[in-house]
Amino acid sequence: MRNVPAFAVTSRSRRTALQTGAAAVALLAFSALPALAAAQDAPPDEEPLTIEVGDIFTNDYAAHGVVGVTTSAPISVTAGTIVTEGPVSHGIVTYSETGSTTVTAAAVGTFGDESIGIAAQSQDGDVTVNVGQVLTTGAISDAVIATSLTGDVNVTIGSTRTEGRDAWGLWAVSETGQTTVKVGSVETLRDGGIGLVVGGGAGASVTVDSVKTSGYGSVGVNMIAGNFDYGLVTFGDAVLRAGSIETKGAHATAVSVVAVGNADVAVADTRTYGEFADGVTTYSRYGDSLVVVDKVHTSGFSALGVRSGTDEGDLTLTVGEVLTEGELSAAVSTRVRTGDLNLVVGDVTTRGGSSYGVISTVLRGTANITAQGVIQTSGDYAYGIMAATAGHTSIAAADIRTTGVSAIGIDVFSAWADFSAANDRSIDIVAASITTEGDNAHGINIAMPQDGMIIGSTPDDAAVRPRGPAAAPVAPAAPGDFSDDITIRAGKIVVGGEGAVGIRVQGLGAVDIEADNITSEQAEAIIVDARGDSTIKLNGAVSGGGEAAIRVTAENVNVTVAKTAVVTGAGDALVLSAVGPWTPPPEEPLPEEPGVLAPASPGIATLDNAGVIRAGTGAAIRVTSGTAMINNSGRIEGSLILGDGDDQVVNTGTQVVTANNDFGTGTDLFTNKGGTVLFGKAAAPLNISFLGLERFANEGGLIDLRNERAGDTLTLSGAYAATGDARLALDVGPTAVDSLVVQGVASGKTSIVLQTKPEDATLLDKSLRLITVGQGSAAGAFTLADADVGLVRYGLTFDSKTNAYMLDSSAGESVYQSVLAGEGLVSAWRASADAFNAEQAMARASGGDRGRVWAQAHGSMIEREGDDPAFALDYEQELVGGQMGVSLGARPMFGGQASFGLTGGYVDSTLTFDDGGQKVDMRTINGGAYGAWRVQNLFATGLIKVDQHELEIDDNAGGFEADIDGLSWGVQVAAGYRFHLGSIAFEPTVGLDYLSSTLDDLNVLKQSVSFEDRNGLSARFGGQALSRQELAEGRAVTWSAGLEAVHDFDADSSGVLHSKDESDTVQLGGSSTWARAQLGVQYEIGNGLETYVQGEGRFGDGQSGGGVRIGARYRF
Repeated sequence: MRNVPAFAVTSRSRRTALQTGAAAVALLAFSALPALAAAQDAPPDEEPLTIEVGDIFTNDYAAHGVVGVTTSAPISVTAGTIVTEGPVSHGIVTYSETGSTTVTAAAVGTFGDESIGIAAQSQDGDVTVNVGQVLTTGAISDAVIATSLTGDVNVTIGSTRTEGRDAWGLWAVSETGQTTVKVGSVETLRDGGIGLVVGGGAGASVTVDSVKTSGYGSVGVNMIAGNFDYGLVTFGDAVLRAGSIETKGAHATAVSVVAVGNADVAVADTRTYGEFADGVTTYSRYGDSLVVVDKVHTSGFSALGVRSGTDEGDLTLTVGEVLTEGELSAAVSTRVRTGDLNLVVGDVTTRGGSSYGVISTVLRGTANITAQGVIQTSGDYAYGIMAATAGHTSIAAADIRTTGVSAIGIDVFSAWADFSAANDRSIDIVAASITTEGDNAHGINIAMPQDGMIIGSTPDDAAVRPRGPAAAPVAPAAPGDFSDDITIRAGKIVVGGEGAVGIRVQGLGAVDIEADNITSEQAEAIIVDARGDSTIKLNGAVSGGGEAAIRVTAENVNVTVAKTAVVTGAGDALVLSAVGPWTPPPEEPLPEEPGVLAPASPGIATLDNAGVIRAGTGAAIRVTSGTAMINNSGRIEGSLILGDGDDQVVNTGTQVVTANNDFGTGTDLFTNKGGTVLFGKAAAPLNISFLGLERFANEGGLIDLRNERAGDTLTLSGAYAATGDARLALDVGPTAVDSLVVQGVASGKTSIVLQTKPEDATLLDKSLRLITVGQGSAAGAFTLADADVGLVRYGLTFDSKTNAYMLDSSAGESVYQSVLAGEGLVSAWRASADAFNAEQAMARASGGDRGRVWAQAHGSMIEREGDDPAFALDYEQELVGGQMGVSLGARPMFGGQASFGLTGGYVDSTLTFDDGGQKVDMRTINGGAYGAWRVQNLFATGLIKVDQHELEIDDNAGGFEADIDGLSWGVQVAAGYRFHLGSIAFEPTVGLDYLSSTLDDLNVLKQSVSFEDRNGLSARFGGQALSRQELAEGRAVTWSAGLEAVHDFDADSSGVLHSKDESDTVQLGGSSTWARAQLGVQYEIGNGLETYVQGEGRFGDGQSGGGVRIGARYRF
């Protein structure tokens, strides 16, 4: 304890003796008169000593203001304002050996060195001080001293201010009693000027609004509760309520609280300037600590923000905002020897090397750390949160940001303490966001070594501590008595430095990690090395710039990649090692770090992928130990490198391969269950093998070698079994084709889909080997699904001698449709010719030999059935047009009457093949001349007509569009005779047509199709029945009905596909015999004007349809 001027009893006569100087009890305030030098003793019978004075002023050496001393009687001093100006001149001094002492003053001021403002002391009595203001200006001039050996001390001060060296604001101590202090403001201005020093053997309580100190070693509040003398222990509690605390100077901690019992501390705002000047430090030896700090700011080397510890008790610490500026200046530091830690921090900022955001040690108990705000550190080795524990650890962090080499975001070291018994060492971490920038600055780092040890000790600044109750040593427990499980829930982690891992775990138990977005720019995103099982679930983007994105070693490994997750590795994406139960080697020490030295048997590596796994230069999934069980419903981009177990892969998603899949030894199965195995794009043809695979089961899945480059090869080392809608897709190029090699037996049914650019699909000069299968394979294991590409149709044949499926080619469906579309020219020519025939029949029905002008609109639809079932040749043709003509009046000729005329018209036609086939839009204009001859009931007609065609061909399936022209010309003659049976007349007719049509070559897709000219005769036989009804005023109505059969002597179509140096001829048959029925009505209006309408239906020999004609004529 610090020495102060002694006031002690020197004789049994209870006379008061002062160590130096004379006492002055003055009744005049601040008087210039000489002070009254009269020391005041207690009455002989030890009556209470009561001193009541007003204002006092002294200005001599050792001229105290008020002095009161008794042996056992209580002392009471009431004063106004006390001022001393001389050295060693105290304001108010009281001392009682066994009695209480009470000092009440308005204000006290001393202006000399070693001049205490108020010194109130008692050996065994209570001490009470109540003063408004205290000011000292000299060196070693404390403002207030209040001490008692066994009594309680109570101090209430409005404000204190000291301006000299080593001048403390308040010294209040009770060796074994209770000390209670309430202070408004405290200010010290020089080195060694501590603000408050408070001690209570039975407990201490301090309430202070503000403290300001300036100078070296000028602590703001220094508080001790409990007795710390060795051999004597009192368990006092410490209670502190502080407002604003500010210190300026080295070794000037703002708040220091030490309690043998409990500590209850609440500090609003602390600010320190100087090295080794901590913000708030607390320590409890045998009790619990409850600490609340709202705001801390330190500037200086090794100036911690908040440091709290307990030896045998729980620590509950809540810190709002912390800023430290200096190296080795942790923001929050805690240490618990035996007990639980509950730590909550808000915004934390450190600026300096090795300045941790939070550093905590728990030797025996649980650690619960919650970081609600942002933790930011700037400096090498400046961790965000570091926890060294020998018990359960729980950390929840909202946002951690570090900048510096080895500045880890969250670091947990879990090991045995030097005295720990078996306990729960499990670790739970929840981190919303972690960002680090620095080499080896991991996002989360957890180490749980087998024989690591945390040496138990208490904080360095805990001053003198009593010996606690003796505790029997406890031997460390066996690892099997521990719960060593580790759980991590991570939101976003981004680490950018060399060797910086997103999440790095070394554990002795099970590891359970669930992460959203983890990015390591130069190392792994996740590394796990555990002796128990390891479970990892990924929900977002996870990428690693090192050898792998994720590396896991554990007894059994279970990785789940969610649908929203994308795992990307610069080398490998996933490296999994399921090493089985760990067994230490016999007669060898336990390893220093977890790992696998002597596994009993390999474990199981399970992967469930619904997202994307993307490899860089390595494998997508590499299993170095254990049996792999892979379920892929997402997308895997890269190869599978598996171990020696009986591996099973079930693919319902997509695997993109650019290198070999290696299944190692064992009996391995790859099941493509509705999924896709897809070749990736490459600069050269790929030659990929599924090595060590015993069976590939293609259960409704797709093997897709299509990558816009032909020549790739896939080799399956074992058997191939297809079920369901199993498919194989291959690229076909002008000179190369993808191929599949099955070294085992191929069974089931697999449909082959060929992919090539339409312009690259050409006729092959020879058959190409497409698939090779093993001995004993079924001949029909593979078939072509959609063989048409561009103008070519591919075919597949099986060569039993070589066990190979060969690919050949011929003209495709687009060629067949193009050739058959030539029938549309014939239909367009006949549409306008039929318009002429209808006009002639209606004109004969009305009679007359005058000249006439006529016009007709017509529309029809023809449905045609193809003749070759191997091709989709059914089509529908719609024709819409108009025809008109002019006839001169009848002239005698060959014993009868003859007339001649000219005709012309237009037909717009659309021919569309079924099932999304070719579509041909055709526009036709025509012109011709005709003649008619009649003698009585015998008649004949003739027509010669030329048609010019323009065709627009749109073939989506074939992948081309083209415009070509065509020309048709023909001659048509017909003759008939009219029979009259009462009111009905019959006209049987016969006819003969000759038609020739040509079509330009179709030049598309670097190939051409030439069309053979169509030349042929057609015969017609039929007739119509007429019934005419005369109306009034020269009007009449004529009804007609007809039936006609048509036979084409040459209805075939022919064309040739010219492809590179190869060609293929197409021959198609046509409708040779068909019929049509007609029904019409004509109305003679009078004055030479006549109108009619006729409907038609056709049928027979694969065609059907119908149409309608509306016409009018004017006779002149």
